[in-house]
Amino acid sequence: NGRRRNSKKKESKNKMNPLAFLQNLGQGLSGLFGPQTFTDLPQRSSLQSQATTPKKSSKEDIEKKIRSGLKQYSKGKELPIEKYIPQMVAATERYPIFQQYPYLIPAVSIVETSGGANWRRLNNPLSWGARAQAAGLYNPQSVEQSIEDFITAVGGDINRGPAGSDRQRQIEYYRPFREKGDISLFANTYEPPENNPNYLQDLLSYLALFENQ
Repeated sequence: NGRRRNSKKKESKNKMNPLAFLQNLGQGLSGLFGPQTFTDLPQRSSLQSQATTPKKSSKEDIEKKIRSGLKQYSKGKELPIEKYIPQMVAATERYPIFQQYPYLIPAVSIVETSGGANWRRLNNPLSWGARAQAAGLYNPQSVEQSIEDFITAVGGDINRGPAGSDRQRQIEYYRPFREKGDISLFANTYEPPENNPNYLQDLLSYLALFENQ
């Protein structure tokens, strides 16, 4: 009997717990594919799952959540972007991608310019076409125009917004996002990870801020 117990102990030492095996595997693969390990995934996937789940909401509910989310973010202070909430809400009725992501525009405004409080480009609280604007190639005449240009390009509307080949290219940039509805495709196009590796995570956090109001 003593030998049998000892042999069982040896077997248990040699067996690897399945969870431990996966953790070791993740650590081993991280050396090949970069610093991210499997343990990093649940936090992001949880936010992303919440953000990408389509929810049908009324215009009134969407507007209420946007206003409430902006107030929570600013701790009660008025933000310049609040003036354009009706334009954001209207986008959810015009294009399917904004029906799926009704809080994308206010979330982008927070990530880019703190809700318009810290914009650096004239009439551009979303930093839409910021590089072109910095080069003098894009000059929105009003805040409404820059928001409209963002909405129609991301929404895929070739009949609205500035004319020209650049417009067609902008629309094509966001085609994968429109077709697949994956918010990471939007984030990685709007602000590539090499420029800001935290952009997607920040965007997901603010999308959740509005959704949870």
